[in-house]
Amino acid sequence: MPQRGPAGPPRQGPEPDRRRPHPGRIHRSRTGAPAPRSAAWHRPGRSGSRLARAACLRSRRPGQHGRGSMSGFFSSVPPARDWFYGVRTFAASMIALYIALLMQLPRPYWAMATVYIVSSPFLGPTSSKALYRAVGTLLGAGGAIFLVPPLVQSPLLLSIAIALWTGTLLFLSLNLRTANNYVLMLAGYTLPMIALAVVDNPLAVFDVASSRAQEICLGIVCAAVVGAIFWPRRLAPVVVGATGSWFAEAIRYSDTYLARQAGADQVGGMRGAMVTTFNSLELMIGQLGHEGAGPHTLKNARELRGRMIHLLPVIDALDDALVALEGRAPAQFAQLQPLLDAAREWLKGTVDSASVARWTALHEQIERLQPGAAALDQRAELLLSNALYRLTEWVDLWQDCCSLQHALRSDDSKPWRAV
Repeated sequence: MPQRGPAGPPRQGPEPDRRRPHPGRIHRSRTGAPAPRSAAWHRPGRSGSRLARAACLRSRRPGQHGRGSMSGFFSSVPPARDWFYGVRTFAASMIALYIALLMQLPRPYWAMATVYIVSSPFLGPTSSKALYRAVGTLLGAGGAIFLVPPLVQSPLLLSIAIALWTGTLLFLSLNLRTANNYVLMLAGYTLPMIALAVVDNPLAVFDVASSRAQEICLGIVCAAVVGAIFWPRRLAPVVVGATGSWFAEAIRYSDTYLARQAGADQVGGMRGAMVTTFNSLELMIGQLGHEGAGPHTLKNARELRGRMIHLLPVIDALDDALVALEGRAPAQFAQLQPLLDAAREWLKGTVDSASVARWTALHEQIERLQPGAAALDQRAELLLSNALYRLTEWVDLWQDCCSLQHALRSDDSKPWRAV
């Protein structure tokens, strides 16, 4: 018969004993029968986790944990080029500090700090920052020498002059997207650092300005010389790699529009990646001239940068023309579809080479499909002509970009010509 407790639903049979058994005795249930060993020794809710851990430990091979920890340690170690850069910068800073102490400069640590400010993993940025920092420091020191003596008796006028000098030069430096803006930035904040320090003793302005210029120029020279001699890294291979990444994104972006499969989220992500790569390229291309790149390399890089800027608006204009043609003249759009497929095949083929013959063949297909002057009175033919014009514009621009990329990658010294 089922037994009822003081409250709750009926239970079948006697209640099981959940007490932990003594290791030396046989556990018996209330009915007197010996309980199974597994039921007596395992607590409810914990046996699964204990068994799983034991099985995991048994299945793990000897030494596997050690190998995993060591591989994780070595994966977090910086590469060798970063170690070389750190050792090179530290050596340059110690050389600058030692020479500054030998020269008995007032603040030798400025020379050491300048090394770390100027140094860069690449030769071009280090050389450009060294040159522009030296010029900017000399301009700021000269400005302090000319402003402090005549205006030291008028603190208000001196403060206004320093504020105008600093604000104007920093404004100009922030609006220039080239390496030359470093001159204006250094000249902008070097003057107040010198002028405000000698307000109580204006007679020492020349000595302070001269000392600061010597300390900073010493650090600049040490950083530039050591960086050019020991393990120099060129920026040109990095520029070529960045252009390759940009071209891969641009091919995907253009193919999405030609296939008429452009989604808002997908297009936005690709556009953001292209803009990010272009911004980094714009800064790197400006540094190529400071590491000894040839004039043809600089010219090709600047030409490529100018055409990369125009690619996004040209593709947007082509998309607008195709949307108008597809919505208002579906018959003409169907006539254009084989040409779009041919353009996609040509686009994928430009990864390996910028063949002029393939570009000419695609141009001939576009010209054959172009309606005559008499047919432009019809709205549908006019939309088709506009789409073909935008397609031609994109094809020519992409051919220029590809030929410039191949010339930059092969370091071709031949004069480049647009199509």
